[in-house]
Amino acid sequence: MHALSGASGQGHETSFAQIVERELGLPVAQVRFLAGEVGRDLVGVVHAWGEGGTGFRPGQAVWANNQGYAGRQGTFSEFVVVDSSLLYPLPEGADPLEAVLVLHSGLTAVTGLARAGLSAGDTLFINGGSGNVGTAVLQLARACGVRVAVTAGSPEKAAWCRAHGADCVIDYHRESVQEALRQFAPHGLDVYWEATRALDLEAAFSVMAPHGRIVVMAGLEHRCPFPVGPFYTHNLPLIVITITSLATHQLAQAARQLNGWLARGCLRAHL
Repeated sequence: MHALSGASGQGHETSFAQIVERELGLPVAQVRFLAGEVGRDLVGVVHAWGEGGTGFRPGQAVWANNQGYAGRQGTFSEFVVVDSSLLYPLPEGADPLEAVLVLHSGLTAVTGLARAGLSAGDTLFINGGSGNVGTAVLQLARACGVRVAVTAGSPEKAAWCRAHGADCVIDYHRESVQEALRQFAPHGLDVYWEATRALDLEAAFSVMAPHGRIVVMAGLEHRCPFPVGPFYTHNLPLIVITITSLATHQLAQAARQLNGWLARGCLRAHL
């Protein structure tokens, strides 16, 4: 994968064609690429940059996450044009194949954990701990000294969660999740992270500590009752994470945080 960096405001397909013709000396038709919005994440190396593209050098390993929508070229391509403000350096020593698998889930995890304000010793529940985002949250939270409980739906998924630091693994097919959480955190959870598309606010509110935080990141078409009483009497803020809605400076901040974890080798993908 080659990243062709350019400044904002350029037409992506036009810029791509100009750079390919200039740098490779090939007609655009001979270069394998998809100009449509297919593919979101990439890890690659900088091949060239357009007018105004700055901050990178040819051959530098880089990554991006916000391609493939809002008119930006998708990443299912040999060459991709990326706005330089949305391109980030890949830390030295980071495995490119491992990194590309955790970009979106890792960005979601660092953004949500920062907003949730967790500290060492706090309690976190991840509903859906073996999924991509759940796994990323689990690994980063444990690295920060947070006590983590998760749900898992099979022995294999439970084993994966335990191997990556989960303090409590709940088999939701066989156990009462609420009862297990009350035993895990008798005074209530500090953070409830809903990593599935089926948020149950009544269940969530019933296991929260006062001033706990609830993180929501999925369930576009989901609807559920909203129990107002426990929500306001426990002062329970809802934190919503949508990476696609983050501003450029917010993405850059999250990327710096994610790069720190990638450099330390703290994130593994669950395939």
